[in-house]
Amino acid sequence: MKASEGGMVVRKLLFLMGALNSVVAAGCFTHEITLDANVGPNVFTAQKTESTIGVLFAPVTAGSSSRGSPRRRGRAGGGVPGRPNLEGYVHSARPSGFYYSAHSYRFNLGMALCPALVRSAEAAYSNVVVTDDPEGHQRVVKFGLESADADIYFKSAGYAESVQVDYSLSIAIEVPGTDTAKPQRRKVVSGKGFVSRDIRSGGGFGGPAGATRHMAQAAEMAIQEICDKITRLLLSGFAEPARR
Repeated sequence: MKASEGGMVVRKLLFLMGALNSVVAAGCFTHEITLDANVGPNVFTAQKTESTIGVLFAPVTAGSSSRGSPRRRGRAGGGVPGRPNLEGYVHSARPSGFYYSAHSYRFNLGMALCPALVRSAEAAYSNVVVTDDPEGHQRVVKFGLESADADIYFKSAGYAESVQVDYSLSIAIEVPGTDTAKPQRRKVVSGKGFVSRDIRSGGGFGGPAGATRHMAQAAEMAIQEICDKITRLLLSGFAEPARR
């Protein structure tokens, strides 16, 4: 083996050892991510619809997916229909690369998502009632989680570390029909958030714990986009009763 080839092998070994040490040194932890509970639509509403609308939350029946994670199911509530299920929904994800792959992240998605969806309705209607029963409401929309995906990737080069977070979210909005098994109208609205940040430069906190605020920001961006789209959809008359 030539000296240059031997040096390259040594450098590769040192790189792998450094990467492994970064995982071991940081330990194997689960990180809780709390999202901003004040996220809502950023749509200017010239005039709201002067009516009351009922808002329902569908139970989470399918687990969310997370690219790069061997565990592809998010964590839902206890399966009780209505608001508590979606409100308590937690989306679990793990990094897709080698760095910090032993770590997992729990996005407390439902606690921020449900109030944000209510604010979307409040931006379009003068009165909003959160309910578990659509009876007695002339206008009703039901929100349900279609999917939540998080692609988390850490990069490290010497003392520099960075994280990239690509978060995508899809929400179904339905107008229940007379036949409860079949909605009168249904549409899936999607939002995305992408954040790429240095997490150790400038004296910042590096490692998996230092990246949680950036992960929260990506998820909040996705919720924000969905809220804007839903408000515009409601303002267009999506939930209005069909004319006879």
